[in-house]
Amino acid sequence: MTMEGMRSKSTKEGSRVKLNIYKQKVEQAIKSYEKCLNKIVWQALSQEEKQKLDANKPIRYLENKTALNKALERLNWPISLKELSMLENEILAGKMYIQQAMELQGAAKKSYISKSLVEVGKPQGNPTKKTKPKKVDPLKGQKVIARCDENGFYFPGIVKKCLNPTHALVGFKYGDTKVVPTSFITPIGGAMPCPLLQVGDYVFAKIVIPKGFDFYVPAIVTALPNPDSNSEKFYTVLKCNNRREFCPRSALIKISQNKYALSCSHIISPPLQENPKGDCPSLPLSLRKHPCNFSQEISSRTGENSPHLASSVLLSSLGRGLLSLAASPGVLFT
Repeated sequence: MTMEGMRSKSTKEGSRVKLNIYKQKVEQAIKSYEKCLNKIVWQALSQEEKQKLDANKPIRYLENKTALNKALERLNWPISLKELSMLENEILAGKMYIQQAMELQGAAKKSYISKSLVEVGKPQGNPTKKTKPKKVDPLKGQKVIARCDENGFYFPGIVKKCLNPTHALVGFKYGDTKVVPTSFITPIGGAMPCPLLQVGDYVFAKIVIPKGFDFYVPAIVTALPNPDSNSEKFYTVLKCNNRREFCPRSALIKISQNKYALSCSHIISPPLQENPKGDCPSLPLSLRKHPCNFSQEISSRTGENSPHLASSVLLSSLGRGLLSLAASPGVLFT
């Protein structure tokens, strides 16, 4: 084997070890969250409800969610459903990180095998001049919405190029150009699928800002349009700040539950301030030129109720373990 091949093998093995360590840490964090979730639910149950469940120690909430939720409902919800959802979303996000790590390992293994086969097939003697094949950039020029680091919301932009399999350079519509993990990029426009939406589906909802920059927030569909109405059809969604919004189908992008959980866990502050005259969101004039300053504006205020604050005390006691690992596994290679 050539020196180049030996160095390549050493690099691959080092990367594999780092990914294994990453997966172990995420798995430990998930176990911690699951244990905490099970304990919180168990302590909230009355002795009578525990007997109905025929259990004498905490049972797994995620595997017995329906039965446990009914028991909590009979007790008039002694604990916040929002807190349970936040913990459940953290667990789902962790499982998504592990899946990404496994996919990276699989891709790295395939790449190593193909390179080894090329090395074996090389003719001995004088090396011939090798022309590198042109790499196809699948996202270059694609219209997307991508997450803004400063606040966690998704803004329209165009991918300028992919820097590596896990990161791309995005030119945002509001002017900035930033490197964004591909897991936080969602293609839009063109021949994109437009599936039917049902109550309970997870979506990115477009928030239109007059004289400003539109952006998207994670939301859940809570009501469908009236099929008998002749006017424009509007869906009712519950945004990440626990407030309703009425959106046409063109302003909604369907996403998975994992992506919804991941997006919610990265939001720094609630994006919207409600206009007292109606349900339309408004933004301070100082933020309309550069939308990524939301978090600075909101954090300077006091007394604002955030739907995430109810769970922040609970989550902070766990040290936000998953969020410290929330960077894409690809970061381990840089």
